[in-house]
Amino acid sequence: MYQGVHDIDLAQWISGHPIVEVQALTSNVLLKDMGIPGVDAAFINYRLANGALGSLHYSWVLPENMPAGLYATFEITGSKGVAMVDVQHQSLSVFTESRYRQPDTAHWPQLNGQIVGDLTQEIRDFAQAIREDSDFVMPLEDAVRAVAVIDAIEKSVHSGAIEKVAQPTF
Repeated sequence: MYQGVHDIDLAQWISGHPIVEVQALTSNVLLKDMGIPGVDAAFINYRLANGALGSLHYSWVLPENMPAGLYATFEITGSKGVAMVDVQHQSLSVFTESRYRQPDTAHWPQLNGQIVGDLTQEIRDFAQAIREDSDFVMPLEDAVRAVAVIDAIEKSVHSGAIEKVAQPTF
């Protein structure tokens, strides 16, 4: 579930409401056959504090020939609007006689031998806040709430039941 925390944070941030309960359904076939711990795919349904519903879908068993090596989308649909993110289409496609690929231009791209991108900036911002004893770009409370959802998902993976999300107090 290590990548799911970003989607959970995004869902709570966009909606303005915490996730209060979750239920997970997972598959463990391919990775298990390869001797790798974890789940192949997870489908997680959740309820927000305002009663809205959502779902998260994860899979770590994509075909080796995925152009970007990653397939990530995020969509929120509501009665007053829709927001969509599609990481697959990163605005750079390379076609050669033998292959098609979409190099990473957002997360860990290399520019003149240096790693740059949004994840690098995230680490820099975190380190700067620690060094300068300043506020984090993302409020610590948001991070703690996202981790609480991951904890409830893990419980649901093992129990198969709907699990309440602990609501931390600050």
